[in-house]
Amino acid sequence: MFGGVNLSRFCGGTGRCNERPVVLVRESLDTIKGTAAVAEGLGLLGERGFDFEVAVLRGSEGEVRELYRRADVFVSGEVEWGLGWSSVVAEAMACGCAVVCTGVRAVEHVAEDGVTALVFAPGDGQGMADAVGWLLRDGGLRCGLAEAGRRRVVRYSTERMAVRLEETVRGQGSEGREDNHGGHGDDTEMRDEETERLSVDRCTEECSRPVVGS
Repeated sequence: MFGGVNLSRFCGGTGRCNERPVVLVRESLDTIKGTAAVAEGLGLLGERGFDFEVAVLRGSEGEVRELYRRADVFVSGEVEWGLGWSSVVAEAMACGCAVVCTGVRAVEHVAEDGVTALVFAPGDGQGMADAVGWLLRDGGLRCGLAEAGRRRVVRYSTERMAVRLEETVRGQGSEGREDNHGGHGDDTEMRDEETERLSVDRCTEECSRPVVGS
């Protein structure tokens, strides 16, 4: 069972209007977050002649939301540290960022390489620079990746994860329902797809409104 992302707080469209692309990175001195590799990658991008703005993820929740919504690309370089859930990657996707991240277990359910994110190996600054550079050069790829990520992370909303947790506790997961009732797994999948579509639509509508306060 995984954590979830609150789509009523973290959501946004995938279109950006920045004259200079904004690359958002995590604020951390913890080696577990892969800070050194991200710094190396940013330096390589500068050496390669890319013109972009670097923003650092910090501040109140309201400030963090606005950073996500403004950024073109979000980068997470965390290293493998066991089971868990990377809330920042999910939040960035929900807010419409194109995501570049390491392929650690904390993100494996949302970050599918080449589909919902571009993935690089932990500690590989050059791989990070290659991925971010690709997105900075190709606005269409950047927007497509951001949209795919936004749709994927809806599956892990706090509401849906709460339902899954309740089903697990009751011993009534989807496999059990299919075994006991025959064919209901397909019905559940159809309901999940419809819920995902409606959740994305609701997220888009809610995030067209200005954020008030922090």
